[in-house]
Amino acid sequence: MPVSPPQCPVSPPPAPSIGGRISIGTPTLSGANLIVPVLTSASQDPYTGFNATVAFDAGLLTYKGGTSGGALETSGAPTFCAPPLTFSGRANIGCVILGGGSTTSAGTLANLTFARKAAAGCVTLHVFTYGPPDGGDTTTGTFTIPAHNSPNWDVPQQNTYGPDVSVDLADGSTGCAGPAATPTPTATGTPRAWTATPTMTPSPTPTAVPTDASTPAAAATATVDAGERRGGRPRGAD
Repeated sequence: MPVSPPQCPVSPPPAPSIGGRISIGTPTLSGANLIVPVLTSASQDPYTGFNATVAFDAGLLTYKGGTSGGALETSGAPTFCAPPLTFSGRANIGCVILGGGSTTSAGTLANLTFARKAAAGCVTLHVFTYGPPDGGDTTTGTFTIPAHNSPNWDVPQQNTYGPDVSVDLADGSTGCAGPAATPTPTATGTPRAWTATPTMTPSPTPTAVPTDASTPAAAATATVDAGERRGGRPRGAD
């Protein structure tokens, strides 16, 4: 009677990592600039970074850049923000906690700064989602990054998203009747690869190259080694 070979047990897939609700906070005017916070609620599972893309009307605003807003800093570890990816009418930022730190805190993920092209007008701001309904990926989508010890650390957390926010550029008030944002970004920069924790390695002391009578003096050389972890997903750290 034939004997069946032993069957290896099949492990179930790891449970998804659950993040918070990502939304646009209350924008504020600062001179000719509009400051837009991107918020998260507390997450069920710890996160170690984020990628955020906000759609806006490029006829009314110019994206100048963003900074980490404080939510990552609740981990107590240093943070790193990668250079933003380039989109038309899209504001992008990605930041991570260095050294394997993580947090579950609610707070401000990022503060985005826009220059107003006009003194008046109603602009609609839209969080471009990872996956449905906008179809964003790890370069273009908005998501939090699971902690390093998460079973699915290389897959974005499952997030929910807040509604669009419309802003009157004349006084900074919200709720004006503006056209809907068009969430169809196309990346023109190098995709950010969130695949390893960013580490900052000190540069070694330059070492002088020996010289002799037959050769001219050589310049001192130094080696700089710096690594980056998911510095989009834009695609930039874990």
